[in-house]
Amino acid sequence: MTSHWPSSRLIINIKDLLNVHRVEMQTVEFKRSWNLGGTSWQVLHTICAFGNDFLNDDGGYIIIGVEDKPSEEGQVQVCGVPEEDLDKIQKQIIGQCKGNIKPPYVPILSPEVYDGKHVLVIWATTSENGPHECQISKDGGFQHYIRCGPQTMKASREEVTRLLLQHTKMPFDDRSARDFGKISTRINLL
Repeated sequence: MTSHWPSSRLIINIKDLLNVHRVEMQTVEFKRSWNLGGTSWQVLHTICAFGNDFLNDDGGYIIIGVEDKPSEEGQVQVCGVPEEDLDKIQKQIIGQCKGNIKPPYVPILSPEVYDGKHVLVIWATTSENGPHECQISKDGGFQHYIRCGPQTMKASREEVTRLLLQHTKMPFDDRSARDFGKISTRINLL
């Protein structure tokens, strides 16, 4: 079956991302599925944490369709995501981010194929308009999240203060040029 997905939006090859990071770490998180047993809230909290970039790691990656534990041989275990579910999952992630993270933050989503199996990579880059808070749960309040090692954690009061200071100091030259294509198109039209 030929995939209709466009080329990768990642700056790292999916094979390298999975093989270099065989276990979860500071900048990589594996999830077997998007919404199995409440993982959607865990994913949202991690997106928020990567966007906040507490330890200045340039955000991180959440890969849906990969077991969070390596095999006995230490290999990454790709279980995959059904291809027919990829559009629906992406729409849900974007909607959940827009409805549950403030100020608004939406990561880059990139469907990928590894060993003939589809996975969805959520690339959450450092945010320029943070720090962000994410709703704790459907009925819960909002909380700042940070990444510490392979864990996403609620930020303490001191950590929130540090996040506020970090996000007010980002030099202009360090900000990403996400709309560069739109700007260059406008310039060419002039």
